[in-house]
Parts: sequence; C-alpha cells; structure tokens
Amino acid sequence: MNSVNLFYKRLFAIVSLIIVLSISITDANAQEGPQNYCVPSAAMVPGNAGIGYPESFWCYPLYYSQYNYRYFTVPILQVQIYDAKTGEIKLNRESRTNINLGAYTGPWEGCYKYTGVKGELEPGATYRVRVWANYDYYQYMTYQYCYNTYYTTRLFIDWNLDGDFHDADEWLNSPQSIATNKVKKIGSNTYDWRAYYSGCKYNYMQEWEFTVPETNATGVGRMRIATSYYYSTTATVNNYNLNNAYNACWNGYAYDNAYYGGWYGYCYGEMEDYLVDFVIPIKEIFPSDKSPDDILLAGEVYNGTTRNDTYFKRPMLRFGNTQAAGTMITYKIVGPLPSTTTVYEAQYNGSNEIPIGDPGMLDANFIYNIQNAVGPAVVDNYGLKISNGGEYQVIAGLKKPGSTEYKTIKKNFTVSWEWDLAARSITMPLSNKEPRFYKYPRNLSMDLRAEVQNTGLRSIAKFDAYYRVYNNKTNELMFERVINWDTANAGQFLVKAKQVVQLDFGTYKSSVPGEYKGVLVVVLRSANDMESYNDQYRRADEPAFTFEVSDEIQAHAYAIKYPQATSEIIAGRPFFPSVEIKNEGVGDISNCPTTITVTEEPSGTVVFTQTILVQDIPAGRY
Repeated sequence: MNSVNLFYKRLFAIVSLIIVLSISITDANAQEGPQNYCVPSAAMVPGNAGIGYPESFWCYPLYYSQYNYRYFTVPILQVQIYDAKTGEIKLNRESRTNINLGAYTGPWEGCYKYTGVKGELEPGATYRVRVWANYDYYQYMTYQYCYNTYYTTRLFIDWNLDGDFHDADEWLNSPQSIATNKVKKIGSNTYDWRAYYSGCKYNYMQEWEFTVPETNATGVGRMRIATSYYYSTTATVNNYNLNNAYNACWNGYAYDNAYYGGWYGYCYGEMEDYLVDFVIPIKEIFPSDKSPDDILLAGEVYNGTTRNDTYFKRPMLRFGNTQAAGTMITYKIVGPLPSTTTVYEAQYNGSNEIPIGDPGMLDANFIYNIQNAVGPAVVDNYGLKISNGGEYQVIAGLKKPGSTEYKTIKKNFTVSWEWDLAARSITMPLSNKEPRFYKYPRNLSMDLRAEVQNTGLRSIAKFDAYYRVYNNKTNELMFERVINWDTANAGQFLVKAKQVVQLDFGTYKSSVPGEYKGVLVVVLRSANDMESYNDQYRRADEPAFTFEVSDEIQAHAYAIKYPQATSEIIAGRPFFPSVEIKNEGVGDISNCPTTITVTEEPSGTVVFTQTILVQDIPAGRY
C-alpha cells in the first residue's frame, strides 16, 4: 500500500484585498483600459512640505493664479489624430475659447486633465497626431510677457496596455524615436521635444507621424500629451526619475533631496490624457454595441428580410477596404452573459476560419454577409434567432497574412422582450472555482452582492430580488434576503432598458466548513415578465455558483501520480515517484515537509521513504 504523509506549518495570508482590487481594475478595463496610470500630484513631491511649501505648490501655475499671475501655463488647445493614408479623423478634442492671436487663448485646464476622448487605431496602420498649444511665458492681469525661452512637448502612448508609459518606444517623440525614424516630425514648424522658442507662439501647431506596431494587442490604453515651460532638461534612456523626460508622470522641475523628505518640485504647463482603442479593421458589425443594432427582439429571425415594415438585418461585417489575400476572420456570438456558451458561429466549408481576403468574398461595399453558421441560434443556414432574453456578445477575430494570432473585437448587445428582467450575476462572495479557487475562513462576514439587468424594451419601476444561500451538499436553505425595489423608495430609480443595477444584500457568515451555493432570483412586479429563463442566476441548465468556507490551514494528500496501482516496475531499474498535494485551506502553506513511503505487501516492510520540503503552496493551488 502506498501512503503520502503531509506535515505543514501555518503561514499568514494576505490575499483577499489584492483579489478584490484586481476585480475592480478588470471591470474598468472593459471601457477605459487600465486604471493604474500615474497622475501628477502633491504626493509625488513630499519634499515640498519639508521645505514649507503649501500642498498646492506642486502645480506652479495654479498656485500663482491666486495672485492674478499666469505663470508658464502653456495650454493645450487642440489634439487631433488622423489616418495618414485616408485623412480620416480618428480622434479630435478642442478647448479653445479665443483664437485671436496676441491674446490669451485657452483655457488652461490645469496641470493634469483626463479628457476621456477616445479614438480607434488599427495595428499596422500609420497615423499623424497634431497638437495645438500656446507657448507663452507668463501673464499678469491682462498683459502678456513674451520672452525667448525653452519649451517642451512630449507625446506618449501605452502600446502594451499595462498602465504606464515607461516601456520601449512609448515616448513617441523621444530623441531616440526621432533619430531612428520610428516617429517623424512633419513640417518645418515641428520642433524637437525640447527646443528654444522665440517669443510667444499662439495657436501653434506641431505634427508627428507614427505607425501602430503590427503586433500590438487589441484593447484600450491611453495617449498622454504634455506641454511645459523649460523642464525637463535631460532625456536619458531607461531613466524614469521625476527629473528625466522619459518619466511621463511629471511635467516640470524636480529634485531629490533626502534632507527635505524626498523629491520636491512643481509642474508647469498642461498634461492631457486621451483613450486609444486598438482595433482590427472592421468598420461595422451586426449585431453591435451601437444603436440601433444593440437591441434585438427575442424570438425574431435576423436574416436580411423585411417583415411587417421592419427590416431585420443579417449577421455581417463591413471592412474599410479590400483585405489582403490570406486574411482570415472568425465570427461567433456567446451568451447570455456572463455565460460564454456559443450560440452562433460562422462557418466556411466546415471550418470556423473564413478566407475574407479571397476574391469575391466582399461585396462592393466591403461587406461580408455570414453565409453559413452552426449553433442553437441558427435558422436556415445563416439567420440569427435568439429566444432567451439577456445580454450577449459578438466576437470577431482577424488574422493577417503571415500572422499566427487572431486579433479580436468584442461587442455586447441585448436580446429583449417588451418586458424582461434578468438575474445577471453574483459578484460576491468570490467563487471557489476557477480561476481563483477562493476560500473564506470560518465566521468571516462575506459580502453578498449581485447584479440585475433590464433586458426588456421598457423601463422597470418595481421588482423583488432574492439572494439565497444553500448548503451545496444537502441543498438546505441556510440564508435568504430580499430587496423590494420600488421607485417610491428613496434612492431607488426607474431602471431603463439595458441598465444594470448593482444590489447589496448585506453579509453572511458560517462557522461550518463546506461548499455553499448562491442563487439570485428576480421577480418583476411592475409588469408581466415575458422571459422566465433568465429569472435565476445561475440558470437552471448551468452549473451552480458556489463558494467555500474552509479552515485556515487544510492540506490534502490528493493523489499518487506515479506509480499507479496498475503500473509495472522493472526490478533494479530506478523510477521517480510523484504525488499531488493540494492546499484546501484559506492561508498559504510554506515549507511543507512531504513524505512518500513505499511498502512491500503483504509484509508491510518499508522499502523506500523520502521527505522533501515543498516551499510554497498558495491557497487554492496544488
């Protein structure tokens, strides 16, 4: 008989906070990309307080504005990105209030401005970015002082979408990028990143050309534009200190002095953040996340025909032009979310890869209508009919010739009845299933949170939402709490079509280790719900949502991988036994002595034993 004996030591664990924060970041990523971009602030220059400067001093123009001075504002007036080949404007924002030359124009919007303006860029395509700004020295009251001096203009793009601008080539107009011709200055009026300007220059435009890397991943990141008086003065590659131009977090003077408590300094000019969405060259897709193609009627067939004076579009993709030979696409629809079950997938000659670059695949308007598809939502080869209301997602992929990877876009849309309320998801507690395998300690108060969504066409005034907790082994109801939503109640509002409402059901705790099942049920009160399938999360035909309460330390000798009970070992030949152990507790296990013992049967004589030290077994892993 083989046996595995485990001994373990208790180790502290601080993982729950990290996981919760990562969830928050993921939710934000869907719309605005990473949320961990640095933003200039007083916290970056703690030495200011050590010297005795007020907190607002970090933003030099703002501090002196109280005295009617406008020192070194260098306001950004307009930013524009356009396609270098077609001239199509991809991003544009203008903040001018007065463009009369010789007068103060602006407005200056502060040392930092998050604009939220988004532009779509395609990997492999070439674009030009224009920046208009006022390069002014300072102004007192209404009088403008103009002197010959240095100014800086820096442009950054987060190519790898990791929430910073400190990776290779992410400073667009760096001396290195200009020298190697990765980025081009357009026109004689475009200066180096730091240059000597004669007098004031109002409404002054500079322009650069760049190409999005062909291998760039799809997704949302940021572009940062920074104008400043004089600073920074140095640009040392791979130096990201506050006083170096490669640091995109600061936009002015900075000096590190331990005597005053670290860095002190102040920003000049203006720094603006924009969103850039790296997308594949699909100009239109149906269904889509844009009106009117973002809401489909449940039970109707979308096949390109007109019925009762209503045109029901056909699943399709539209490109901006013909695609190169060898270009492939994929197309599928999954849902209802959060389920990722495929309900519709396009096919071509029995494959899910469609050679969109072949002659005749696109019509005169560069449209590809889905010709064949498989899945439960397919009607008559290519028609789309979804009978269960909810939120769905269309996923299209494109692979260019010579590439081995597909770049994808995802668009959410809603399938609606006239009246329909869906139990959308349970967001807390965290599940004990993949990918987190999360577990809660005994007697810890666990948050109970969930989401419901109006998946109908009309607004909803009243509904009840039930959060139920069951023992997953016995199916015994352990807990139930209801929220009676009514617009007559303070803080509760009319839920519009497609709107998602986050509900807080309080907390639940258990002293008994085991697996529990969470169930969310919604009951529409202000109308007759026309779709019962989505009234419960998870759905009746889906695996249950479970979470787990566990002991702090709970090691499990899970399996002997080799040799198996039926294995034949050749006498005199060495072999390597292997075992599988699991951490089924809440905390991480460290320095875990693991012993394997081999005995001869039937005598029970020990013929082999060995103990090894497994250094770390994180919670939920093995």
